[in-house]
Amino acid sequence: MLIFIPMLSDTLRDTTKQDTVKVEIETKKDTTKIEIKTKIKKIKPVKIVRPDVETVSIIVREYRGPKYYRPYKLLIGPLGQVIPQGTFWFYGGAFFGNWQDFGIGQGVFTVGLADLMEVKISIERLLSNLSSGGTSSGAMAMKIKFLDLKNFKSAVELKINPVSFETLSDTLVLFNPEPVYYDFTREYKTRGVTAFIPLTFYMRKYTLALGVSLAQFGITINSSQLPDTSNCYAGIYCDSLKSAYNSDAFRNSSKEELMNFYGAYAGLSYLWKENTELIFEVNALPRLLYRTRYKKDTVGYVKYMPANRYDANDYALNILTFLGLRYSFNRYISAEAGIVVPYDMSLPPENRLSLLNSVLYANLNLIFSLRDLSW
Repeated sequence: MLIFIPMLSDTLRDTTKQDTVKVEIETKKDTTKIEIKTKIKKIKPVKIVRPDVETVSIIVREYRGPKYYRPYKLLIGPLGQVIPQGTFWFYGGAFFGNWQDFGIGQGVFTVGLADLMEVKISIERLLSNLSSGGTSSGAMAMKIKFLDLKNFKSAVELKINPVSFETLSDTLVLFNPEPVYYDFTREYKTRGVTAFIPLTFYMRKYTLALGVSLAQFGITINSSQLPDTSNCYAGIYCDSLKSAYNSDAFRNSSKEELMNFYGAYAGLSYLWKENTELIFEVNALPRLLYRTRYKKDTVGYVKYMPANRYDANDYALNILTFLGLRYSFNRYISAEAGIVVPYDMSLPPENRLSLLNSVLYANLNLIFSLRDLSW
């Protein structure tokens, strides 16, 4: 009796263990029971009844799932590959140290559709935290496969951020002739859209990722509480206050100001062990500098004087260097940890690169597929 067993695989990555398939064959002469060893995770017993022939072809369905699900990202930069259809990915992170918000998602749900697209919904801050008044906002992103070659993947990702609000609490100093300090607040309403084009090269244990991005921001002064001028009398102080209000930096306007930012990122991951990846990443992000914000991190009167303010909304380049690793506990759960060192060009040159501004980063991933539930 000839038994032919082709394996029809739904392969994602390597198989997980060796198992035994029990097959029962009935022919018109006798019944034969055999055991076949094969590298599969799980399989159901197969029984085939062919009373008319003595040569039987047995087809054993095999599911070859990955030994470890690995997220399709560096630490924050997206890769050019989309997650498979029916796959769900949850992750959330935390930061420790001199906290600054780098636009990193902290509560993200992603689902793969048709092996062509992934949809992502996240809760995150939209912009750098200029003061303690920032609020979290949701975001939604969609990534569509563009090129899918054996060792090269590319996609297009579009992220839409809802409105976020940043409150600027500051102090204005005028001379009468002695210095007089007045506190004021301004709330900025910001919305943004970012497009990414990630390019990813796979070379055995190495993954090289490159990407470019275009972000457009719309900024509006939502509310403004400046010092009152109703009781202002003639004199040096009064003239200085009115002159400050008439300057571009302090003017009130409901018109939305648009601003474009062109960014890029690059990273390299190395599969050090079967369940451990070492990751290095450099990412260029914008730090928004709102109108009325002081231009330099100076001390004394200069910091608070009207002439030392941004006349229009602007941004400074913030280059982030990530060094970390990803460790997989099992097939579904992995953790990431690393250090983030920023080079913030909104600060004076002597303060732009400082370990005091470093942040420790931690993230937990949970990934599973509907195919896992069907076996």
